[in-house]
Amino acid sequence: MTAPDPGSLRRVLLVEDDDILRRNYEALLSAHRLTVCGCATKSDAIAAFNRERFDVVILDVTLGSEHEAGFDLCQKFREKEKITPIIFLTERDEDADRISGLRLGADDYLSKTISGAFLAARINALIRRVETLLSGAAEPAPMPSKEASSRLRIDERLSRAYWLDQSLDLSLTQYWILKDLFCHSGEVRSTTDLMRAANITVQPNTIVVHIKTIREQIQKITPDFACIKSERARGYRWADEPPPGGASATQRRTQLRRRSRSGKKFELTMLVLVALLSCAGIAWYVLHPASDPTTSSVAERDAERQRLEREVAARREAEQQAEYFGRRAELGERGPRRNWAAT
Repeated sequence: MTAPDPGSLRRVLLVEDDDILRRNYEALLSAHRLTVCGCATKSDAIAAFNRERFDVVILDVTLGSEHEAGFDLCQKFREKEKITPIIFLTERDEDADRISGLRLGADDYLSKTISGAFLAARINALIRRVETLLSGAAEPAPMPSKEASSRLRIDERLSRAYWLDQSLDLSLTQYWILKDLFCHSGEVRSTTDLMRAANITVQPNTIVVHIKTIREQIQKITPDFACIKSERARGYRWADEPPPGGASATQRRTQLRRRSRSGKKFELTMLVLVALLSCAGIAWYVLHPASDPTTSSVAERDAERQRLEREVAARREAEQQAEYFGRRAELGERGPRRNWAAT
């Protein structure tokens, strides 16, 4: 595939079985200076692709009674042309269909609800990427990164991303999402932010599928890749990590010292907390002795002492009375009766 003449109109192969939609798309793309070749069937599309060279291919998934015709065409076209951009434009927007289309080699998977301006912008971006690639730009121009040790490089000329200098097989949408995360490293990017960066309006689950594909592509190179962090109910965040063994011995010692200090601070804090709780417990028992079930209050102790004193006094009085009447019985009731307590 040779680089097209910059002054010529770009050619688009549009495969759509609905006649009205096909004519509408042809008119819309023609207004954006694109030459469109429309096909309604799978066989017509294969014949046109073999006959002519196209800058972009747009496919519907279902063609007539063939529910997987678009996927078959994508696979055939990708086997023949590795560079020609392929876009799915379809009403079938289930996650399984999106994953299938992207894994078959499509550069993008769009819903028919997308606006004409966004569709044209995507087509032109893909064309520019291919033209730059064919123009002989061999070395990628990495985007300056905040982290000198970053393993990700972004090439805006080719709309491509490189992980450890190996090109990632990403669609244009996935490239834009990855670029947005990387450019806002450390910030949480919501699904709305990522949609805006990729110029799409889709369900949040679609962003989840793209993030999953990006991770899988990088994990083919680095299995333990974990730079894209999921923030629950908020979005995603890029956290650039140094490569394994990338930290110097000094940095590792510094990290160990920081962890040791943190551990000592935690232990000291716990000791202080335990001491404060012990002091608080002692003060409570001193100020609230009734709370101790083994200790009676002062009033209860006084009442108990008074009760015991009354019992002792009553017992002594009973003994004295018994002694008095015993003595009178011995005397035979002789003599005057006296107060027994005075005897």
